[in-house]
Amino acid sequence: MIIGWAIIIAAAGLLIHRALFGIATPDESFYLTIPYRFLKGDAFFINEWHVAQLSGALQCLPVLFFVKVFGSGEGIILFFRLLYVFCHTVVSCFVFKKISRYGFLPALLSALMFELYAPESLVFPNYYTMSLVPLTVIVLMLFFAEKPSAVRDIFCGFLFACAVLAEPLLSLLYFAYFAAVIIALIAKKKTNAFLLPKRFLQITAGVLAAAVPFFVLLLSRASLQKTLAAIGNIFRSGEYSSQTMFLYGSLVAALYHYGSVVFVASLVCIAAILVDRNRSRRKLLWLSLSVAIAVFLTVMFTVPAFKGDMLPLLHIPYAAAFLGICAYVLTDNKDKKLLAVWLTGFLYLILIGLNSEALEYIGSYGFVLSNVVFLPIILNLIKEIAPAASESKEESSEKAGRRKRLAAGVSLALVCVVAVISLAASAFILSVGDPGAYVMGRGELTEVVVLDRGGLKGIRVREDQKAVYGAVLDDIALIEASSSGKYTVMSDDSWYLYSSDRAPLTFTLWYLNWMNDTYMQYYDYVGENPSYIYIINRSFFIGPAGTEMDVSDAFDYFTTHFNCSVTQGKAGYILKVES
Repeated sequence: MIIGWAIIIAAAGLLIHRALFGIATPDESFYLTIPYRFLKGDAFFINEWHVAQLSGALQCLPVLFFVKVFGSGEGIILFFRLLYVFCHTVVSCFVFKKISRYGFLPALLSALMFELYAPESLVFPNYYTMSLVPLTVIVLMLFFAEKPSAVRDIFCGFLFACAVLAEPLLSLLYFAYFAAVIIALIAKKKTNAFLLPKRFLQITAGVLAAAVPFFVLLLSRASLQKTLAAIGNIFRSGEYSSQTMFLYGSLVAALYHYGSVVFVASLVCIAAILVDRNRSRRKLLWLSLSVAIAVFLTVMFTVPAFKGDMLPLLHIPYAAAFLGICAYVLTDNKDKKLLAVWLTGFLYLILIGLNSEALEYIGSYGFVLSNVVFLPIILNLIKEIAPAASESKEESSEKAGRRKRLAAGVSLALVCVVAVISLAASAFILSVGDPGAYVMGRGELTEVVVLDRGGLKGIRVREDQKAVYGAVLDDIALIEASSSGKYTVMSDDSWYLYSSDRAPLTFTLWYLNWMNDTYMQYYDYVGENPSYIYIINRSFFIGPAGTEMDVSDAFDYFTTHFNCSVTQGKAGYILKVES
């Protein structure tokens, strides 16, 4: 056990290495804007219109801690990257402990696959990790519990409420649980202990333990009536799409594009196993076929990376998840705990897709939880196919037994190959990252410098990135020295906020639909106009019908609506709004 934990902690070194490098991307810099702005006086839903803003409530306490201890937001990005590494490593050790009942190697590989998979190489707390991490702890604590415990139920309820803040649609699981308890109560039959009203109330107590402080936090900035009225703003921001239900098409398209006919074959294989009434007699055949498909899928997802295309690697968890469900269906003595964990990951993948505009880039993230148990599921099937020794003394039976054991052994070896390649793919993403956004590219480090100020202080970046970063901070300092009013910064990045002591007048810029005049609607809603508008030259804007909008478009937009005087800054234009 100690050796396994030591390996997991050592593997965290790769996460730490990744955390030390790279300018914050728009995604990463956004996640801290919500708690940081809240502590400066902004309110949920009123001052921010992004659909995922509630996840910021989970970060308010650590942000407050950081600001109180260090006196400002300087270096806060690196702090939260390292916080991610710490939390992910602790939970990975927990995964190892819970799965170790199925063997050392399955537990270790499962823990490492969970630890090292980071969508888009993002080693930073975000609403996906802040929901999946507590959800993983919950299912392993509840499904693998030896006996009921009120303390454990309350703790799991607390974690579940936290997960719901990061991914609100997870609340559907709570209502489904409530309905199951009611049905079991009405049926008056002996049922699973988990469906007893007492267990439900204990878990609910934990939910309330997290919900009450959140609502106190929420209502500390605005009344309940005003907050509820403001929720509709998320539909005005362009961040929420009515087409979200169809985003699964983008995921399926991506899997098909990179897996080609092999992905289709995996779906056909699952369907064929399910309809085969004699599948128990053909376990080895079906296992061999599913393993072959999984190996080919793994190769299809991996090969494009050698040409610089990292996106297929984000879908690498699908191969192992496919293997897991095939093996479970084929197993006679089914371990329902393993299925419960696998299905929870699958349900999580569905729910995040209903609340995401980037399902293709999230990849198969929900299957990271499903893959925690795919090796134990495979091992259970292997034990049924090839017992340790044949009881028959007939030569033909002995030969048949040896052939079965050999075939099962080869299958198990290939399963381990899938797991190892999945681990290697995750490590490769962490090592290389996105050459366009990060310091690291194509497997080698370019010449780097360490940032010495601002929210990204302590992070290693390219020299040209440092120059742009410094120029932006100089312009922000110039604005702050000129006026006490609030200002809007037009940029797809948000890291400038952590370098300022002043509350901004802005909301998240992703997918901004300029044709809806959203910014002017925002100013009218909050009843305040900015004193300054800073337009950064390197900004990236999403315009009507998905077209890119350059600096001149943003410049024309604001000079049309406001009477402005213009000053050329080091990295952009400073527009002073005349009263």
